[in-house]
Amino acid sequence: MAEESETGQVAAPAPAPAPAPAAATPPAPRPEPAEAVEIADEAYVSYG
Repeated sequence: MAEESETGQVAAPAPAPAPAPAAATPPAPRPEPAEAVEIADEAYVSYG
C-alpha cells in the first residue's frame, strides 16, 4: 500500500463519470403546432 501511495497509482480503476441527467439538458427547440401543421401540409402537397 505504501508503494502505491508513493507512485500515486490506485489499485482499483476510477469509476467512469456518471452521464448528465436528462433534466439538465435543455429540450430541443420544436416548431409551434401551427408551424408544424403548415410544414406537414406542405410536405403532403409536395409528395401527394
